[in-house]
Amino acid sequence: MFVMIGGSEAVSRARDSMIASLVNAAKKDPHGQALFGNAEISHKDGWGWVALHLDSKGAALHFGRSTISIYEDPSINAPRLVHLPPGGKAVLMIHARAASKGMPINVFSTHPVEAITSNGYRLFIIHNGTVDKEELLRILNIDAESTEAKIYNDTYFLAQYMAKKISKSIDLNIIREAVRLTKTALNIGVVLIKEQEAWVAAGSFYKARDDEVRRKYYKIYRGETQDLVIYSSSTLIDFYNPNIDIEWKELENGRFEIYRISGEKIDMVESGIIKI
Repeated sequence: MFVMIGGSEAVSRARDSMIASLVNAAKKDPHGQALFGNAEISHKDGWGWVALHLDSKGAALHFGRSTISIYEDPSINAPRLVHLPPGGKAVLMIHARAASKGMPINVFSTHPVEAITSNGYRLFIIHNGTVDKEELLRILNIDAESTEAKIYNDTYFLAQYMAKKISKSIDLNIIREAVRLTKTALNIGVVLIKEQEAWVAAGSFYKARDDEVRRKYYKIYRGETQDLVIYSSSTLIDFYNPNIDIEWKELENGRFEIYRISGEKIDMVESGIIKI
């Protein structure tokens, strides 16, 4: 998975290389092979994307999901072809899924998952790792034997939970609540879309238990240039380094960063480390 935030021109320039690296990483993930002991492991259980463009004229939202693996799906060109008019700001998130054991594999559970906040705003989430689905169902008062519980995955219910907590923006307190529900990792990209602005959160929390192999799999990289910041899963950078002039640094475990995009301006409003 990766999250890109920046000027529309910068996002447009970097996206093809990031997508190419993601496709390769999804097909063969050496970090995943080392952690799970499976030479055949791949992120084959579907993929999805969301792109948002904002400028003084308004907003454009594009997104899609597919249950076909990202490295076999001809529609991979869709996010490459989205027009991002110059002068504005853009967000692009793409996720290739390797479903956790016991989770449904269908278009409903393919990322990005979506929820609607109490104020009617749209929330999109991509997520690597596993959160406590049973506890989320209990909190949301959803019958674990219902059709809804069976056809949606943990990330979907995490999105519904976060949407209930969100009033006007995303903040670290909301992320902290999600961290408390983490079973393996909460590597996430979140976009909250409002009428005239958007909020974006990205970051990583994982339970490594002093396990270096686990850390290598779940760690997130952050890269930044003058008009672009990217958060990327480790395999993309460690094995399929994108052809982008950017310096990658490992994000500290537990760090999440939140941005507000309004008109043609991007501000980082929060950055902090969450521990439990």
